[in-house]
Amino acid sequence: MTLWWQEIWSSSEQTLDGRGTSMPSSELAERFGGSIWHAQGDISDFGVASDIVRDGDAIYAVAKGDDLLCLDLANGKVRWHFATNFDRRHAAWENSPTLAENIVFFDGHDGFVYALGARSGELIWKTNLHAPVLTSPVIIGNSVYAGTATQFCRLATKDGVVMSSFPIPTKPWRNVILSGDRLLVISSDVFYSDIPSGLLSLSLAAHRVQWQVKLPAASSLYTVWPYVWHGEVLAADNGHLYAYNETDGSLVWSHDFPGQSVRGIGITPDTLYLGTMKGMIYAFTP
Repeated sequence: MTLWWQEIWSSSEQTLDGRGTSMPSSELAERFGGSIWHAQGDISDFGVASDIVRDGDAIYAVAKGDDLLCLDLANGKVRWHFATNFDRRHAAWENSPTLAENIVFFDGHDGFVYALGARSGELIWKTNLHAPVLTSPVIIGNSVYAGTATQFCRLATKDGVVMSSFPIPTKPWRNVILSGDRLLVISSDVFYSDIPSGLLSLSLAAHRVQWQVKLPAASSLYTVWPYVWHGEVLAADNGHLYAYNETDGSLVWSHDFPGQSVRGIGITPDTLYLGTMKGMIYAFTP
């Protein structure tokens, strides 16, 4: 495997913790050709911590405190928003919304899975899982999958009826990806100090855990998604990149990045890209 790297900012621009300096939005806009719009008002009071999802001329996001937003892509105005009864003061992260067939699905900290009309924001259904929902929803055919601290549930997209569920051994965290006949799940959050970081592979056919990988107790995953590249599941902690066999979870290879936290991963068929919080970009080729 070949490695090359490129520094993307000089050390003089870094803070003492190596994360890089912060930049006012006005300066950021000037560097990149000017901003089109930025949202103001109540949204900026508590921030958007989810992924941004676009559908045509609308974008969707979840603001801290379980507030699902639909904004106009052209001007940033809020078309509608939907808030759960969760107290935003206790929110530490947000799950991302998922869209399918003009419906936006949203997993709430209040224990409910929600389905709303993407254009109108009207509630179509909600289902109580009786525990905070810790993952972003995954749509597969006519089913939506959602995970709590103890189980993964499969709900019908049309009415929210729970069709099946199966236990999981550790808490999932936010982003879940579909790869073949399995769901790949990260179990990691700085707010879960009692759980080791790791990965889960969940069989959709058998409705059970296929394999589980636990990182060393002192480790915490810095990547927010599991990534699949050439049949290997990639994840990184503070100073290490790990590649696990997608079939059985065995460690295939790893690479050390001393003193650097790998935060971003990008993949193409021929190249694996990694970005660290000290301003470096690395690229691997098979």
